[in-house]
Parts: sequence; C-alpha cells; structure tokens
Amino acid sequence: MSTPPGWYHAEGDPVGTQRYWDGVQWQGGPQPTMGYSSPEFSVAGGGHDPDRSPFEWYKLALSRWSQFDGRSRRAEYWWFGLINLVTLVVLYVVALGATRVSSGDFGIASIGLVGIAGLYALAMIVPGLAVAVRRLHDTDKSGWWLLLGVIPIVNYLGGLILLIFYFTDGTRGPNRFGPSPKY
Repeated sequence: MSTPPGWYHAEGDPVGTQRYWDGVQWQGGPQPTMGYSSPEFSVAGGGHDPDRSPFEWYKLALSRWSQFDGRSRRAEYWWFGLINLVTLVVLYVVALGATRVSSGDFGIASIGLVGIAGLYALAMIVPGLAVAVRRLHDTDKSGWWLLLGVIPIVNYLGGLILLIFYFTDGTRGPNRFGPSPKY
C-alpha cells in the first residue's frame, strides 16, 4: 500500500521541515513546519501543544501577518482576537475618559487616543484576515468561506457557520493546506 498524498518529513531533509508527497514522488523543497523549527513540532515528531502564553500566540499570529497559506491552531486564532479586542476596548475607554465629562467636549488627548485606536484597528485587518484564513484551513475549509460574512442576507447565518468552524478542532495530520500545527 502506498502512502497517501500529503505533507510529510522526507528522510534526509533538515529536522523541522516537510515536503509534499503527491503519492508518487516528493514535490518542491523542504518547508518549515508551520513556523516551528524544533523537531517536536513536526507531524512526524508527534507535535504537541507548547506551553505558550497568550502573548506568544498573539506574537505568532502577528509574525505570520501576511501568510494566508498553511494552518493556525485555535489558540493562535482566539488569543489573537481576544488581545485585539481588549486592546481596542482599553484604548477607547481611555479616550472616553480623556473627554471633559461635564461638557462632553473631546479634547486633543481624546481625539489622539481615538486616532491611535483607529490606526491600531486598521493595522490589524490584514493579520486578522490571515489568521482567520489559516484557521479555516486547519478545519480543511477554504479561506473563501470568509465571504459568508460579507453577504448581507446570510450575514448572521454565515457568521454562525464561521464561528462553528473556528471552534472546531483542526483535522488530524496533514490536509490539503499543509501539515498540522498540532498533531
């Protein structure tokens, strides 16, 4: 019985890398296993959940800000989203606190803080889309599923479907989007 197509560690390649096996021969050169460079994170090494802090998951998502291929674990997606939400809430609350409460005037400080919050939110659009696409890839879904949130009529239903995908555990082992970042 032959090995099914997928991402595997090829003998002779550096530790922590994988190649795509098309069922007959290896395709392309060795690729790092989802940003993890040590052997215990490769699929062949059995992969496990490293003891990462929430900010390490956040930094991992930010470091892969332009990477729309590959897969992301639930922890990377959810910690990135939670830290972004908390950061924006804190920035806006501080900006609101900088207003003159009695008169409701927005001072220079509050306008500056709202501007900083807006720039932060704008800067997080591409990393947020990238980690969302990679999270869908981990559940073996195409990133095009994100478009469900754009269609006005199915926006709520589409958002619910996407939420279910984001909560779903990733597929075990390699799938069509790359090696598993977990197993």
